[in-house]
Amino acid sequence: MHRYLIALLFLLVFSHPVFAQKDFSLSLSPQNQTLNAGRQTTFTVTAQPINGFRKPVNLTVTTSPSSPDVTATLSNTTINPGSSATITVTTSALANAQNVSILVTGVGKNKTRTASGSLAINVPQFNLTVTPPNIIVLQGDPINFTITTQGEQDFARPVSLSVLTTPNIPTQLSKQTLSAPSDSATLQFPATTTPIGAYNVLVIATAGQIQRTASVALSVMPRPGGGNTPQALVQLVPGSVVSRANNQGKLQVTGLVRNNGTADAAFVRVTLRVFDKTNNNLETDSTFINGFSAITSTGVFTQTTLAQGRSASFNRTFDLPFLSEALRVEIGIDFMTDSLTNARANLVIDRLTRSLNSLRGSDFSVVVRNSGTVAARAPQIIVESFNRADQVFDVTIAGVGDLSDTVAAGQTRTFNFTNNETDFDITRVNTQHAVWVDGTTATTIVSQPIEGLFGKDLEDKRNETFEMQRLTHLLRLELNK
Repeated sequence: MHRYLIALLFLLVFSHPVFAQKDFSLSLSPQNQTLNAGRQTTFTVTAQPINGFRKPVNLTVTTSPSSPDVTATLSNTTINPGSSATITVTTSALANAQNVSILVTGVGKNKTRTASGSLAINVPQFNLTVTPPNIIVLQGDPINFTITTQGEQDFARPVSLSVLTTPNIPTQLSKQTLSAPSDSATLQFPATTTPIGAYNVLVIATAGQIQRTASVALSVMPRPGGGNTPQALVQLVPGSVVSRANNQGKLQVTGLVRNNGTADAAFVRVTLRVFDKTNNNLETDSTFINGFSAITSTGVFTQTTLAQGRSASFNRTFDLPFLSEALRVEIGIDFMTDSLTNARANLVIDRLTRSLNSLRGSDFSVVVRNSGTVAARAPQIIVESFNRADQVFDVTIAGVGDLSDTVAAGQTRTFNFTNNETDFDITRVNTQHAVWVDGTTATTIVSQPIEGLFGKDLEDKRNETFEMQRLTHLLRLELNK
């Protein structure tokens, strides 16, 4: 009987609510957010009582990693259980892209509780453009490029500019720093001191950790005149000049020129001067002819050449809001006599290696070289496998065939790919590319046959390497002993 009384007393004492542990919990809402640098957002921290906890809770908030560009403040540093406070997180426009941890600590009656969340900071990007993409000028003419930056929404960083030229020549920027979100500057070259030659110009724009680059080309040519015979002589084709004006104030002038000299002409430029009926000069402008592709004696690739005996067109549109009823157009022609080389690209196979792999296929490594004078665009390698009956039973293509992909003149490119056929006797390897020639896009295909001398035990030699050496136009596969 006493044992039952003792057990009952124990249950009454230790199950009574007065002995339950009082506590509180912290929660953060939302737990994850994303925002652009330069903006701010809020989190809500809430203290919830447990078992009737009523003591005030003191709050603190910290961010990690710590940065002066990211700050967090509390609307209230002390709250009662069951209430909330707001945390405002502010980011500066210079904040880097990163993930920031938000940690809230609450202390009440010697009890410490925490809640955490995260904030992903995104940095708005910007685009860089340089116009025009290339300039061809005669020495002494003004040389100006326009640099423009355009930022995304919330982009607020200053953009610093720098310029590299190859070969190195002096440059001048109208602004060293561009403002956000969009701005522009002028890149100038000293007209009178810039040497004759071809230059690659690299513009670098930097905003914090973001960097953009743009490449443009500059060609400075000698001014026409002088020289010994033979000489070029570019003249207007009689009766070819046509002027068309409309009631919107547009005047379009087109015509033909012909090289009647005894040598080639490079960088043929037409200067047009428009006069009204009272002989007032309304506008003067110049344009290069729609010429042909060639390499000049200075090594510059241009599409404004005119070989002896050839003709080319020109056109220019003038915007003349106060277009008079009677107009007169004077035309002058500038050019230089030069020795021109036809611009061509030509892919040849320098070396081809074939290895048998563990999948009973063939791993090819083909080295091609552009033996032409201009870049080969969209280079591709095509391997066709034949059996003894000259039937094609497998074709493999390497290279994406994208016109933006090029192999520069004199440069090589290695193509690595796999052809899964093994029982072939003859393989033909073709190099294929598109190249800009004389104002048109042409596709050039170079076929080079390869004769394979394989035995029936080829499967057992899959770890051997077959070397294909070029012999005139025939490449033979020989097993390396």
